Order: sequence, then C-alpha cells, then structure tokens
Amino acid sequence: MKKYVIACCIFINIFMLIFCAVLSSEFDRQLDEIQQNMHLKAVDENKLCLASAELFCKRMLEQYNTTPTVSQYNAFGEGRFTVMYSTELDCDLPQNNECISNYIEDTDEMLTISELDNNRYLVTVMKCGLLEQKILLKERFITISIGAFAFWAVLWSAFGLVIFLHQRKLAKAMAQVADGNYQVRIKGEFSSEFNSMTESVSNNVVAANEAARAQRDFVSNFSHELKTPLTAIIGYADLLRSAELDSQDTFTAASYIFSEGKRLEALSLKLMDMIVLDNHEFPLRPLPASKLLQHIAITVRPMLSDNQLDLEFHAAAARIEGERDLLITLIVNLLDNARKASEDGGKIVLRGTVEGDRYKISIKDFGRGIPQEELSRITEAFYMVDKSRARAQHGAGLGLALCQKIAIMHGSGLEFNSTLGEGTEVSFTVKKLPKTKEVIEDVKKES
Repeated sequence: MKKYVIACCIFINIFMLIFCAVLSSEFDRQLDEIQQNMHLKAVDENKLCLASAELFCKRMLEQYNTTPTVSQYNAFGEGRFTVMYSTELDCDLPQNNECISNYIEDTDEMLTISELDNNRYLVTVMKCGLLEQKILLKERFITISIGAFAFWAVLWSAFGLVIFLHQRKLAKAMAQVADGNYQVRIKGEFSSEFNSMTESVSNNVVAANEAARAQRDFVSNFSHELKTPLTAIIGYADLLRSAELDSQDTFTAASYIFSEGKRLEALSLKLMDMIVLDNHEFPLRPLPASKLLQHIAITVRPMLSDNQLDLEFHAAAARIEGERDLLITLIVNLLDNARKASEDGGKIVLRGTVEGDRYKISIKDFGRGIPQEELSRITEAFYMVDKSRARAQHGAGLGLALCQKIAIMHGSGLEFNSTLGEGTEVSFTVKKLPKTKEVIEDVKKES
C-alpha cells in the first residue's frame, strides 16, 4: 500500500508539471495565432489601399497624363494610407510586390508596407488592440492556472487529511494493542503491515501464555507426582520404624513402599529421557522395519500375557531411517498405553505399512477410548486421562510426551483416532529409504 501512495504522489506532481508546461505552450500558441491573424488582416487592408491608390494613379494618367504626387496620394487616401519615398522609411523595404508588416508594441499598431512605383511605397497603419487581447488572454490563463493550483492544493490537503486521520486511527489501534487488545484490526494505508504485526503479536502472546500455562501445570503436576508417593513411602517407612507389626502388615507396608518407589523410579527415568532428548541430536540410521517391529512384538509378549492380551502383528518389509533404541522406546510405550487401556482378554494390533516415501507404524487397541476434548492435551507432560487408573499402574503422565518428542525427531508426530467404548489407534511415520537387495529378498520370503 505504501508503494501505491508514493506512486500517487509522484503522479500528481508530474501531472501538475506537465499541465503547467502545456498551459504555457498553449498561451504562446494562441498569442502567435492572434499576431498572425493581425498580420493577415493588415496585409489585406494594405492590398485594398494599394488597389485604390493604383486606381487613383490610372485615373490621373487618363485625365491629366501625369502620375499623382505624394501629397496627392495622401490627400486621396484621407488618412487610410500614406505614400512615402524609400529615403523616408527606416526599415526593410518590400521586394517583388510583397508586403511587409511590423508590429509596433509601443503604439499597439501594425505597420504594413508595399511597393507603389518610382521608389515610392504605400504605408498603412492599423490599430491592433493586440495589447488588450494579450492582457485578456493572460488573465484567462492566470485564472486557469490558479484554478489548477487550487485543485492541486485541495487534493494534497485532502490527501494529507486522510493520512493524518489514518495515523490517528493507527495510533489509537496501537494504544489498544499496548493495553492488551490483540484482536484490533484496521483498514486503509499500512493496514496489512499493522494487521500482520498484530496477528503475529497475538499468536506470540497466545503461545507464550500456553507455554506459561504448560510450565505451571508441569511444575504443579511434578510436585504432586513427587508428593504423593513420597508421602506414602515416608508414612509406611515411619510405621515400620516406630511400630511392631505382624508379618501381614509388614508385607503390606513394604508393598506400598515398593509400589510407590517403582513409580518414582519410572518418573525419574522418563524425566531423564525427556531432558536428554531436549539437549541432544541423535543420528538416524537405516533400519529394517519388519525385523525391528518383530523384535518389539517378541519383547512385549510377556508384558501383554499378564493381562491375557493377544498381539496381532503385521509389518510390510521396508528399509526405514531412524534411531533404533528411541524407536523401540516409542513403540513399547505406545503398546504399554494400549495394554493399560485394554480390558483383560482383549487384543492389540501392531501394524507397519508403506505410504509413499513414508513408513507408517500404528498401534490399535479396543479398550475404553479417549474423549475428544482430551485428545489435544494427551501429549502434554504429566497429563493423564484417567489419573487414578494411571497411578495404580505406576504411570506418571510422561509416556506420551516422551513418545511425541521421539516422533518429532523422526520428522512426524503422533496422530490419534479414538472412539469412546471402541478403542484408540495411535500412529506415526518415519522416512522410508529406497529398496535394497536385502529388502526385496525379505518381501519374497514373506510372500
């Protein structure tokens, strides 16, 4: 928009310069045209006088057989013309029946000379009124110029007023932004830049508020997660220290201490993993996808058998790019979440499929499902959909946050598709590498 304003200003000034040049040229042209018309009129008048003088000379020759004298010519002309000898004229003389006219500016007269005979010249003087016409013409052009410059001044004043009002509106909008109203928008000059800035500031403020909220939640949840098991551990340890308990009560107290200690251990390990992921870059190397998933499926079968869960396994052969240990951590965590969400005797599906230049890994359970309003927050640290059930299973709400970080490191992110009462499917993708001879042989074996 700023470029258009500058272009408009330049155009207005150039237009005024061109207008002034054209006006001046037109003034000179019309003045020349008036002078030319005066010249033609004076020549015509001179020709009429010359014809009259020649007729008078012819009549004198016929009647008196003599040519008129200068005084006789002048008497006959009665002031319309004057006959003079060349020696009496102090100007250029006409040749070959031509007429010469000269404008005398001091007297505002047009002096026209033509050759008569015998070194005598006929002179006519015509009152032009050219000065008066010149003054009228100049006044007309001055009026037009004043009108044009008045229009130019009004246009610039209006333009300046618009800019002034817009600057006031811009200043008012900026004051509103300074007061915390990031939804204000303006129209007109600089609106796109201002609105873009406001949008950016608004997004940054929202992001900062979200980060601050997440940080507060993290600290609050972390404190809570530490406080709950520590309270139980300290309480039961104090009970064992200060009271004489039978074997059953001793076992119960020790079991609580062991259970809460395991939760603290899981919490510390998960936090350590997250800190390491935030502060290190891990090299991604080629991996055989089907063999990696098969290894994970064998590894988690004992964990799933405790809940009588069947693992259905499908993996397309492909070569992928990733960090082996982190991918195992990611997939095992997702399978563990699926185990916790499933009812005993259910089924979990681990699947690997090729999708273009990406390899998709998905884990599907048929458990309780996740409410839609919870899906946007389940990858936040310490966030748990079912807190009581998660804590009972030594959960700390860090699993999915850790999984999300690992998925992002592999150029993807966790995607959730969940229906209450029907189950949840979570998936992510990794880069698929071009096929090698080994992958082609694996595909042939599987088929």
